Amino acid sequence: MAVVPRRLPDIFVALDPGPGPAEIAEQQSLVAEALVPMAKRDQAAFVMLAAGWTSGEIARVLGVARNTLDARISRARKAARAWRTL
Repeated sequence: MAVVPRRLPDIFVALDPGPGPAEIAEQQSLVAEALVPMAKRDQAAFVMLAAGWTSGEIARVLGVARNTLDARISRARKAARAWRTL
């Protein structure tokens, strides 16, 4: 027997309207600041990964080997952590 997902009642949707325009702008600003210390090629990999792309997809699109991509993402994460601790 298949499980059919149910739609949440509208009351639950109304309780969490999500971020407003000011919060979205602030989040975008923080992300932009975190990307500054990263190399451009590392930024691309980091943003694509954060957007939900798989490592295989990113490597294919950027035209790099998987281990090269892993190194770029590792550098990007280190840069983001260093920026966050400032």
